[in-house]
Amino acid sequence: MKFISESTIDEAIEVLNEPSVSDALLKQMAISQPTLLAYITAENASAFSDSEKDFLYFATLVILLSIKKEVDDLPDLKVSMIDQIEERNYSMLMETKGKVFRDRITVFFENYTQEDLLAFVEDALEEDEDALITKEGRDYLFVMLKTIIDTFDASIVNE
Repeated sequence: MKFISESTIDEAIEVLNEPSVSDALLKQMAISQPTLLAYITAENASAFSDSEKDFLYFATLVILLSIKKEVDDLPDLKVSMIDQIEERNYSMLMETKGKVFRDRITVFFENYTQEDLLAFVEDALEEDEDALITKEGRDYLFVMLKTIIDTFDASIVNE
């Protein structure tokens, strides 16, 4: 997959600042990316708080819009690939040492092809004073969003 730049990600965020756009894009995702929608709304995601779910939907739309800007025809993701990549990502996170979130995810950036997308996820998940995302939620949201990026990256052949 082509490299997704920070400027492309910023453009997607700008588009999503309009609330009605997010709702329309989620409905469109149900048609064009049913497996992705099923993944982010699955039972394992039901443990998230409402604010964590809102974040997951927003970040997924940012990733999806950013990729769509660079790739003409997005494939519907395969469940088996998502499951395999998610398991690998979760195992990597559990094997890392460190108490601080940023220290624990450093390993994911080594030789990573979509560094700007992953940096967007990292920055968006940084602790905030409102504590809208729990520590446990942060870890799993990171794994889910990285899994989405990785699965698209593995599914899209460079043209």
